[in-house]
Amino acid sequence: LLYHPRNLVASWFWLLNTSLATKLLPRSRRYSWKRSVAREVRVFYQTVWLYLKDSKLQLFAGFILTALMWSAQFTVLYFIMTGFNLGTSLGYVFLLQLLVYTIVIFIPVPGGSGVEVVLASLLSQTVDGSLVGVIVASWRFFTYYTYIIFGGIVSFKVFNLGPELD
Repeated sequence: LLYHPRNLVASWFWLLNTSLATKLLPRSRRYSWKRSVAREVRVFYQTVWLYLKDSKLQLFAGFILTALMWSAQFTVLYFIMTGFNLGTSLGYVFLLQLLVYTIVIFIPVPGGSGVEVVLASLLSQTVDGSLVGVIVASWRFFTYYTYIIFGGIVSFKVFNLGPELD
């Protein structure tokens, strides 16, 4: 897609021109969707190539750092469960959290609420019920609330929100 973004747009146009799409969607809606997808693909293509032309190393470093951040975040649950002497594999924990984050995308509650409930319900199948709450609370603290705490501290420093000295 980096070299031929028109293939994606052409595929989308073909999909919207199928007989099923023409029966289900009015012509104006299909036209609107075609235009918006073509525009988004064009903007994405131009932006990615802007970065690739000027700063390939920075783009690659951003990708690596993002992968490391997600990997570190996904290993937190593994270390918590290992700390409670629960036999689990890193792959299982990664897949479990991938499922949790995929499900949470569709929960219509703002702020990531419901993540704990989804994880607790999935963990309750394999972990003793007396440990599920402690594991989920520890996991949420380390993967969510530490960001808020350290982000608040940084915000106070960056925006000089401390007491003013005369």
